Amino acid sequence: MTIYFVRHGETLWNRIGRFQGRADSPLTLRGIHLAIAYGNWLRAELEGIAGLEIHTSPLGRAVQTATILADCIGLPPERIQPEPRLAEADVGKLTGYTWPEVEQQFGIVKGQVGGWHFRPPDGESGSEQFARAESWLADAVRKPCIVVSHGGFSRFFRAAYLRLAPEDIEDLESHTHGRLFMLRTGAVNAVTIDQAEALDSPLLARE
Repeated sequence: MTIYFVRHGETLWNRIGRFQGRADSPLTLRGIHLAIAYGNWLRAELEGIAGLEIHTSPLGRAVQTATILADCIGLPPERIQPEPRLAEADVGKLTGYTWPEVEQQFGIVKGQVGGWHFRPPDGESGSEQFARAESWLADAVRKPCIVVSHGGFSRFFRAAYLRLAPEDIEDLESHTHGRLFMLRTGAVNAVTIDQAEALDSPLLARE
């Protein structure tokens, strides 16, 4: 089985550096273009695969990205499966704050957030994210699929797939916009997606 792990497109809060967690903000124009570029690449990569499904975090920014991917690939809406276990980390009381505000108001520094044991006030620890990822992977259908999720959760999802020890997770590269990850045969490989591919999308050619 190959899993194509896609981070949602850029959002307004991504752009200004606010913690989103389980809250939401809409995709920016760049975010929409990125989602189209991901969809174009996936359409070419997965052409001819029967029964393809998209499993998505139920948060709005992920669902919007998943909907664009499905449109690019030519999948009907019923092939999009919302899955709560793929949601972003719950950052609790940090939601909506920027890094400087978090440091000033909570005394929390960057190295703490996203750690295995660290739990933001009223939020979720890294170990809890890892457990969610393990649970989903254990139930995953053994055929190629697309997962649309989030940057923070991506590290723990990839760690669960690779069966990493907690001390090795912090060495995983971050999931920046403009890349997706292919998880296949026990390995994880990053693919850089050219946003210019969005300009060739049939979505933009429709009248």
